Amino acid sequence: RPPPRPRTPRAPSRPRALAAAARAEPTARRMAPSRRGAGNARRRKLSPVGASWMRGLYPDEMAVPEATITAVAYYDTAPAREVLVDLFSRTLWPLYRFSSTVVDNNFVPVEGPMDASYHFAEREVGKEADIEAYVQEVMAKPLDKTKPLWTVTILRARQGRSAFVIRIHHALSDGLGLLFAFLPLMECEDGEVLQKIPLPAALLGRAARTAAA
Repeated sequence: RPPPRPRTPRAPSRPRALAAAARAEPTARRMAPSRRGAGNARRRKLSPVGASWMRGLYPDEMAVPEATITAVAYYDTAPAREVLVDLFSRTLWPLYRFSSTVVDNNFVPVEGPMDASYHFAEREVGKEADIEAYVQEVMAKPLDKTKPLWTVTILRARQGRSAFVIRIHHALSDGLGLLFAFLPLMECEDGEVLQKIPLPAALLGRAARTAAA
């Protein structure tokens, strides 16, 4: 008789794996709140990938725009500016990558509170289609290197949906890292946010190994 076929262990259920993924995500640890005070700013070196994004991946003569992530969130009615300022100051500003400038391939924390007058702008547009035109206009423009490398612009349309536009330099993080950074700002009506997002299989595999350990 042939030997019995080995049984493949069952992976944890999707909600369990996703919960473990949230606990195991290394990017969240790398973006942990910084400890800083007057005269005691702590520098953190960029990762090799982050340094590459800051340096640029192409020769200058190619005139390729810098690596900036531009995301648009549409709303029937855009949130009030003061609401976004409060949320970002409580959830993202404590993360050192969002409260630091980049100097000589180091994150250098800025002193004092978040400068809402720089990071948050608001403007009115005629219709929803004007939002896309605005994004096409600004998405290739470089961010101010003397400030933390992100901005938010609220676009209120007189007709159709409104939106806000977030621009973040790629040196701060990538898509998956930004998901976990912005997770405290997200909610859904039924269930956990992570259960609604198709995360990469590699992350779910790592979560399964973490849950089984």
